[in-house]
Amino acid sequence: MMNKTADVITVIVGTLFIALFFANILNITARYLFGISYIWIPDLSRILFIWTVFLGGTAAYIKKQHLIIDFVKNRFRGRMLRTSDDLLNLIMAGFFVLLVMKGIRITVNRMNIPYDSWEAVPTGVAYIAVPIAGTIMFLATMVRILETIQQSLSKRTTKIDKTKIDNR
Repeated sequence: MMNKTADVITVIVGTLFIALFFANILNITARYLFGISYIWIPDLSRILFIWTVFLGGTAAYIKKQHLIIDFVKNRFRGRMLRTSDDLLNLIMAGFFVLLVMKGIRITVNRMNIPYDSWEAVPTGVAYIAVPIAGTIMFLATMVRILETIQQSLSKRTTKIDKTKIDNR
């Protein structure tokens, strides 16, 4: 389920990046060839960049390709790896809750501040990416925690079943 979510997010990120690329190519081309500069492109670029970064980070986190995850996992083996995974998941869940709470606060504040070139569009449109990404990453972390609990219970059940067989 989470891998499909990450795949959908990856497609969205790719689309946003392509839009960001072409918007800037349009602005550069228009400026140098025709002496025209579109005032709205920097604001659009800011929106696209923020969404690309936060959703890209979300996809990487879900796929366990984020740098911090590799950095921590490569330091431990065996039982320490499992303990560090559990601890890291709890820390990340707390961080994502904080990210959502602060992201909502910033988004609400920014909803009263319009873009320079688009007075009808509040800057909060860009910053709503923060609580959305935080929520998705929190849910991914909860799935990981539940999978860990399920694996532990499954191993425990297997050990109990083996003990019953041995005692017969």
